[in-house]
Amino acid sequence: MSYMVINVTTLEATMVLTVADSVRAALWGRIYKAKGSDVIGPPLEGRGFSKLTLEQLQYLYWNLTQQPPSGEFAELVQKLVEVVKTIKEDDTPIATLEAEVKQLYPDDSLTPAAPKAEKKVREPRVPGEAPERPKATSTTGLVWELADQQFGILHPSGDASTADWKFIRAGVMDACETEGINSATAATQYSKWKAAKLAVKGS
Repeated sequence: MSYMVINVTTLEATMVLTVADSVRAALWGRIYKAKGSDVIGPPLEGRGFSKLTLEQLQYLYWNLTQQPPSGEFAELVQKLVEVVKTIKEDDTPIATLEAEVKQLYPDDSLTPAAPKAEKKVREPRVPGEAPERPKATSTTGLVWELADQQFGILHPSGDASTADWKFIRAGVMDACETEGINSATAATQYSKWKAAKLAVKGS
């Protein structure tokens, strides 16, 4: 699925900055935010525009096409989907984006790399030990999937004991925002995922 990185810093500046896959969109989101822009990263489909008001949609349509926008929400969304789908999807190498993120967030890139790979172990749920992973088809399960994805991107060594968890959390929360997941749900499930990650590493 493709995602949009939309500038919502001001009403007049509402604009699609990038169209990309989920990984690149999350990285671009961090880059734009570090440079002072307020951005969102919804999927490139009708529901993705539901985060915007009618007025924002109108400015977005004007900024993209230089044509007068419709005053009807559903019609405007349909037209915007068609327009945005003509934008070439970003294919910047992920390594290049990761390097820029590390430069923009220097305090998050000081963790030393370790060659040892993560060993994944599934254990039964025991009170006081690692939380059980939720079903992948659920919203909570998606948070865990996104957390695994961001962990692999932002901490390639895979060693949970040397991870910069502040940096990892920021990436996971950005990815969850891109998927439209409630921030409270994302934060709660991130905490459980992290506990499970550390428990597995220490087992």
